[in-house]
Amino acid sequence: MKQNIIFQQDWADHILTWDQETAYKFVVALLEYGFYNNDTWEPQNVAVARILDEAKKQLDANREKYEAKAERAKSARGQKSSLKSEQKSSLNSSSIDIDIDNISSNEDIKDIVGKPDDIKVIVDYLNERTGSHFKANTAETKKSIKARLKEGYTVDDFKRVIDSKVKDWADDDRMKDYLRPQTLFRPANFEAYLNAANRPRQPDKKNKFNNYQQNEYDFDELERQLMKN
Repeated sequence: MKQNIIFQQDWADHILTWDQETAYKFVVALLEYGFYNNDTWEPQNVAVARILDEAKKQLDANREKYEAKAERAKSARGQKSSLKSEQKSSLNSSSIDIDIDNISSNEDIKDIVGKPDDIKVIVDYLNERTGSHFKANTAETKKSIKARLKEGYTVDDFKRVIDSKVKDWADDDRMKDYLRPQTLFRPANFEAYLNAANRPRQPDKKNKFNNYQQNEYDFDELERQLMKN
């Protein structure tokens, strides 16, 4: 983008009082100096020379402002390009979908959730506890985990849900098939499962001996009582 020449009114006020030839030479001299930094005319008239000199100084000041603005714009583009490169190198594009062109500052990184490492940790933990072989890069699995992380849940919350449902379902032939990401991490299920996992477990009411407390006996005293009989 080329700079513009700002034609000031006080120049026009003088030019309009001059003869046509002088006015023409003055304007041409401004164009040559402003765009190409060429001195093509040295007026003989002292007044005209003084006004031309003032106009050149103003053009120099305008040029400096333009160059400074262009340098700032170039620097800003360079910083943005550097940020994009850093983000592309630090993020695993095969495991997380990010529109890098919409990231303009480090603040935008705060909005990125569901880091590939977290997703892998969660899926690996589920596989370890269930003996399964779910993949961390499956689109639906990534989507579910990232959504729950964005809602504020932590990796430990996922582990609590997994532990809780493994305890409930692992020995149930019908339910153990539901120990899978699409069931455990579904939005309609995850919060309920986590709340259940965080509640203290109640004793099994079917177990009659659940609240049994062993009595303490003095066996020496019992033996004495038996001997009396």
